[in-house]
Amino acid sequence: MTETTFDIDADLFMRVRRAVGTENTRYYLSGVLIEPDPSGGAWLVATDGRAILVARDKTASAPKAAVVSLTLAERPSVSDCDEDGCAMSAPDYTGRRLRFDLVDHGDAIAKITFGRGYGGEAAIAGHVVDGDKFPNWRGVWASKKPAAQEKTYDGFGLNARMLHNVTGGDHVQIIDRAPGLAMGIIFSDVPEMVGLIMPCQIISGGRALLDELLTTQTEKEPT
Repeated sequence: MTETTFDIDADLFMRVRRAVGTENTRYYLSGVLIEPDPSGGAWLVATDGRAILVARDKTASAPKAAVVSLTLAERPSVSDCDEDGCAMSAPDYTGRRLRFDLVDHGDAIAKITFGRGYGGEAAIAGHVVDGDKFPNWRGVWASKKPAAQEKTYDGFGLNARMLHNVTGGDHVQIIDRAPGLAMGIIFSDVPEMVGLIMPCQIISGGRALLDELLTTQTEKEPT
């Protein structure tokens, strides 16, 4: 393996990749930060500005900090399925490795090694850029002042679509540190990964309507 080769746990990379912003104009947030750890391995970090996922890959080899934007090869259509299986099921990256080499113009071809000796290829889209422009991701764990809560709001909650995007259906525990602060995400089956997700304010009108409906129903019940 050369000094320019990245060798990453594909499963961890693809899990962290869920938090990558798809509509972000800041190109350095359009991929996963791979940051070498002085004690060995590498940190994998992704954020869209509203949620962040971090994983420590102790098995990784990374020659430098880089932001990697990965585009997977298109999956076969339903018509391409045969008796042995169908590509419509989500791929399993458990135990797989993601490998690629740095090149002068920034593009690269990554190989994800699957079982039975077969390999798949996916293009690293656009660029592999230096990680120096990536935000200070360690700073977001520091305690901050809770967001101001206006009287028109009834509290804080989570955006269900955002939560689903970053958890991917995994079993997670949500840590509510304080009203208005980013909520922690602990992955039950992936101890190497954690996350934070920003709460959203909840309009009080929904609760008012629910209270009204419940009160009306109670009044109609016979005594």
